Formats: sequence, C-alpha cells, structure tokens
Amino acid sequence: MNIDFQNCGQIKSAQLKIIPNKLNIKYGFNGMGKTTLGRCLSATILNDQDILRHYIPYGSEEKPKINCKGINSILYFDNDYVENYLFQESIISRSFEIVVKTPDYVEKMKGIKELLKDLNTEIQDKTLTSATSDICSVVDSIKFNKKGDFTGTSTFAKGIKKLKPEVYLQDDVAIYKNLIASPDNFSWIDWYKKGKQYIANNKCPFCLSVLPDNFDEKFNQVNALFNKSELKSNKGSNSKLATLRKFVNKEEANQIVSDQNIGAISNETKELIRRNVEVLNIEKCKLEGIQNLDPLKLISLSKEEIVAVFDEFKLNERLFKNISNELLLKVRAINIKLEKVICEIDALNAELGGLKGVLSKRIKKVSNFVNDFMNIAGIPYVIEVSCAGQEDAKTILKAKNSNFEIDDPKANLSYGELNSISLILFCVEALSKKYDLIVLDDPVSSFDGNKKYAIIYQLFSSKIEKNLRGRTVLLFTHDITPVIDFIYNGMPTQNEAEAYYLYNESGDMNESKIEKHDIISRIDNELKAAKDVNNNILHRVVSLRNYYDMTKRNDSLEYSLLSSLLHLGNKPTHKDEVEFSEDEYMRAITDIFEYITDFDYLEIIKLFSDIEILKKWFSLGSSIDKICLTRLLLTANPELKTDKVLWKFLNENFHPQNIMFYGLYNLKFKLIPEHILLSCDELFSKV
Repeated sequence: MNIDFQNCGQIKSAQLKIIPNKLNIKYGFNGMGKTTLGRCLSATILNDQDILRHYIPYGSEEKPKINCKGINSILYFDNDYVENYLFQESIISRSFEIVVKTPDYVEKMKGIKELLKDLNTEIQDKTLTSATSDICSVVDSIKFNKKGDFTGTSTFAKGIKKLKPEVYLQDDVAIYKNLIASPDNFSWIDWYKKGKQYIANNKCPFCLSVLPDNFDEKFNQVNALFNKSELKSNKGSNSKLATLRKFVNKEEANQIVSDQNIGAISNETKELIRRNVEVLNIEKCKLEGIQNLDPLKLISLSKEEIVAVFDEFKLNERLFKNISNELLLKVRAINIKLEKVICEIDALNAELGGLKGVLSKRIKKVSNFVNDFMNIAGIPYVIEVSCAGQEDAKTILKAKNSNFEIDDPKANLSYGELNSISLILFCVEALSKKYDLIVLDDPVSSFDGNKKYAIIYQLFSSKIEKNLRGRTVLLFTHDITPVIDFIYNGMPTQNEAEAYYLYNESGDMNESKIEKHDIISRIDNELKAAKDVNNNILHRVVSLRNYYDMTKRNDSLEYSLLSSLLHLGNKPTHKDEVEFSEDEYMRAITDIFEYITDFDYLEIIKLFSDIEILKKWFSLGSSIDKICLTRLLLTANPELKTDKVLWKFLNENFHPQNIMFYGLYNLKFKLIPEHILLSCDELFSKV
C-alpha cells in the first residue's frame, strides 16, 4: 500500500510505500520531517483535527491531506505516548484494557455473563432502578457523625435547622406565611430581597401601591429569618425524609411526619432515622453489588465463598412491600434469580476457573515478555501485574530482587531506562489489539548498543513467542543501526523487513529502497572510490586518505603526503612540518601508485589551485564531491569560513573516526543534507 501526504507542515509532498505484515524502516536525517509525517498520519486516522491544524503550512489555510486508504486503526509511539498513557497511577495507566482484556478474556466472560443473564435482566428493570435511586439518595444525603448527630456540614443537616420555616413567622409578618410554606419559597425569598432596591417613593416596585409605613421593619424581620440557600436546603431535607418514609413502617413514618410538622427533629426520631438509614445502606450495597458484579472479584474465592456472596445479595423484601406491589414482585424475582445462581454454582465455578486460568496465563505472558527484555537489556527492575477487578488492575515496577515498589518511575529511572521500558510496554499494548498500523517514531536512536539490540530483538525476533513480528509496523529512524541489523545482518528476523532511505528536497520527500548490497563497509567504500578512475582526483585522494586512516596507517608516509596535498602544501611534509626527503617521497608515492596509478603531487597541486577546474568539478560532481571541494576551497580561502556549522560538518566527514564502520553506498544515496549542499552552492557562487 502507498500513503500519500500533501501540505504537511514544511513537507509539500511525500509518498511512503508500506508492505503489509512487515517491518517498514524509513531511515533519514534527523529533522527532515519524519515526525511530521507520522503525526499527520496518526491524526488523520484518529480524526484529530487539532493536530492537523497544527501542521497547516505557514501562509496557507489548507490542512494536511493524507491518503491512507485501508488503514483504519493506528497505535503511535513517541514521547507523547509516554507522557499521556504510561507511568500514571501504575506504570500502565490502562492496565485492564491493555493487559487483561484480550479476546480470550472476552470469550470466557461470555459464558459467565450467560449464567448471570437472568439476574442482570431483572436488576436493570426500571421499577427497581428507581427504587435503587431513592435508596442511594437517602443514604448519600443523611449522614451521621460518631456521636449519632447529623453531620453538621451536610446539606441535609443545614436544611433541618428550620424544617418548617413558616412556624418562625410572628403575627406581624404572618401575611407571608403561605409564601414561606410554598415549595418555591427559596425562589420567592430571592425575588423578595432583590426587589427592595427598586422601591421608590415608598411604592411597591411591581404594582406601585403605597407600602405600609412599617414595611421596612417587616422586611428586615423576614430578611433576618430566611435566605435562599437555607430554604433550598430545607426543601431538600424534607424531600429526603419523604423518601425515607416510603421504606419504613407506618408507625415510624407517622413519627417522622409529626416532627416535620413541628419543625424540629427530636432525639428519638433522630435515632429512628439513623437505624433505618443503616438498613437502607446495607440494601444499597446489595443492589450496587448485583448491578456492578465483577466476576474477577470471584475467581479467587472457593465455591462455598461464592455461594455466600450471592446469598448475601438477597434483598430485604420488608423494605419494599409498602411502596408498590409491582416493586415487591421485582424484588422477589431478584431473590429467585439469586437462588437459581446458587443452585447452578458448579457451572459458574467452572466458568470462573476458566477465567482465572486465562487471566493467570495472560499476566504471566506479559510479565515474562517485559521482564525478559529488562533482564537482557541490563535494566535492574521487574514488573508485577495484579488484577483484583476491572477497576483494580495494576502494573507496578519493582527493584529487582526486592519488594521495593517504584512509585515515581519518572523520578527514579534514568532516561534510557525510562524510554526502554516505555517502548516494551507500548509493545504490550500493540499486541493487545489488531491494529492496522503500528508506528514507532525514532524508538532506539538514543540508546546504547546493548539496550538498542535488546529492544529490537524483543520486538521482532522469531524466537520470541509473540511480538511485533508479522504486524504492519512503520519505523522512522535517523539511526542506521536498525537498517544494518535487519537488512544487512538479517537479524533478529530474516526477510521480514523492508528499508527505505528518505531524502527531503525543498519540501518534497522521496524514498529509495535499501538493498543488502547498498550497505557496505566504509573501508571498502573508500578503497573502491580511491581506485575508481571515473572520480575526480580530489575525490580519489580524500578517499585514499580515509582508507589509510581506517586501516590504522595514519602515521605512515603516504598518509602524511596525502594530508599535505589536501592542506595545499607545495611540498609534502610530516606532521611536524619537516619536508619529506627524496627517499621518503619515493616510498610514499610507490604505495599510493597501487591505488592511483597516475598520481603526481605537483600536477595535482596545480589542479587544486585552479578555481575554474574546481568549479567545473563542483558543477558536475556528486554530493560527496561537493563537500570535498568546499572544504578544499575553505582551506585555500580561510576568510570564507563564516559558517561554523558547515565547517564542522565538513571536518566530521573528513575524519573517519566520526563515521560508522558500515553505511549506505554514498554514490547511490544522497547522504549529504540539503541545507549543507545549499551552503556549498552559495560559497562556490561567490568565487
């Protein structure tokens, strides 16, 4: 499949070839736009418009366009993944979804849910859910402290202070009695207080009638007695007591009503309320326990203990009989279904045993996968996975050979350890579902060799039971190591990876396939270039000097002679600037003749000093030729060394110790960044 990109930030266009069910490596310079492509692709598949807007090209209003037909799901690894999904409350913030909820787990759950289907159907009945809501409302609102008093800070406790507010009105303000006794008294008192500011000339702001002379006195009295918040709490408290009365016997209900009519709760009634709230709380726990029944909490119990759990779920029919006959029948139906589950306990216990087996196998597999990796990578930690329920699944990190839990991995782990563990945990999530595409954005370039290969091995080796091998994976990297491992060495998996070299030319991203023969020894590459008569003499001299350097001949006469030539010395000299003797010169060029048969020091110096020849070579040369020529130009004209970045790059490319032992064939691939070549062009345009 091909993925086409248009208008992604600074990238005008790009097309990436993706081979399904393989590792697709995209290798290119750091900073060329690989992350831009990855994030735009992910945002398109996930329909994240905010990210796509972030990558609108400067000076344009057109959002990025990505054609990725056939890719409907994606998992993307970068630093944001680590920050947003890992190392939260446990080291995997969604341990249940990622570690536990596999297809096998879901399949086992189907059998258990089938056995509990009738019970679940009954508990979802509207009549019963309404009663459950009433019970929860009472239990959650009427709170008591250790002394048996209503909790003073609760809304209920505030509301019962003036349970019947109208009894507090004296005769001179009795005209407000019906308004204060009304269900909307809190709205009225709010209107009443705000209206005071609109009184003018002692007239009612609503009807403009003349107010009584003592209106201010009456207003102040009512204002001092009541406020909106208090009356609203009062209404809520009366409502909760009315709900409670539905679940108590007639005598207790009358006692509560009597106190409500008086406007104060006696200590005897308070104790009555407390006892009944406790009973309702027990019933609330039963109802919620049935509604939120989590089989994972049962798998560690014996058959007898499971029976006891369902027996304790049986509802107290007495509490519901005064409400309605329909509700009573529903409660009885729940108890019948609970008894049926108990009668079929052997079948349920067998299903739970199967679930326990699936869960144990999965946890063991995940733990071994991660811990084996950390062991071979030399990371002194292990993970432990626990799952006491769907809401209580955790993956914790511990110091190896210790029970010490790492509660803040970001603070305790090194950068390399943190990123290594993050990547292997990402792999666990990638394996938990069938993603159409898994993207790894420069996952290993920052690691040392041991951890780098440990990660690659664990993620893709055919010797690991289940990993990313065989999945469609897109790996962006500026590190050539994975290319060498997979394409040249064929490790850790054979013929299951494709690699492409990416190159950005003025915003157009191109890719070239990397074959095994494209990866060559730097020694062979330099030797081949030195002997190639099609290369200009500067290219051949630079390559031969590099060859001597790589083969530990940098203290030889021939090496010093070539160095003198590249530093534009009129005569060859040693490092201490002492001129060669005739014998030393002849010994040096005799060796050089083996590689450059027509070598002539003085003739070459003339060529290197002829700017027109250098310009001709530059116009016709490869990218490697251009940086060789630019360095020679700057050596001859040190006043032009104004671009320190360019000079550093040229020096690094002229010293083999800065180059990996293996790399891409430099005449096939454009290995020099575009901005460096543009700087070279600019320099030659000035001479």
